[in-house]
Amino acid sequence: MRGVRAAAAAAAAVAVGLVAARLQGGGAGAEAARLEVMRQERDARSEYLHRLVTEFVRGRLSLAEAVDLLLDAGRSYPDWLETLDRQYPDAPDRRARVARTLVAGVRAESDRGSGAAGRVAAEYAGMTAGPH
Repeated sequence: MRGVRAAAAAAAAVAVGLVAARLQGGGAGAEAARLEVMRQERDARSEYLHRLVTEFVRGRLSLAEAVDLLLDAGRSYPDWLETLDRQYPDAPDRRARVARTLVAGVRAESDRGSGAAGRVAAEYAGMTAGPH
């Protein structure tokens, strides 16, 4: 868990650095710099999401823990969270939308025999059960 939290802190630091770089933009290369910042942000989010999925598949994180960590990191990427809002409009809340992103990642990454896909489905059902 400590390693995942360290990765979250690193992702947040990258986001802060990228925002600073974005604010310094200007001139003829501003658009290229803006696109590079966007690419780096996407890559940082993707790498962090993959790390959380891996930790879940290995049994080191619960879905709820992974959701909390991803939500914390997501605060640095409000555009990404808004994209999830549009991608999963039928999910009851933002927490469930982030969970669905992790569920999709676990299904894509886990072996059929690992049990992770079944575990993530059960944990998601438990998270979203009840009144909303």
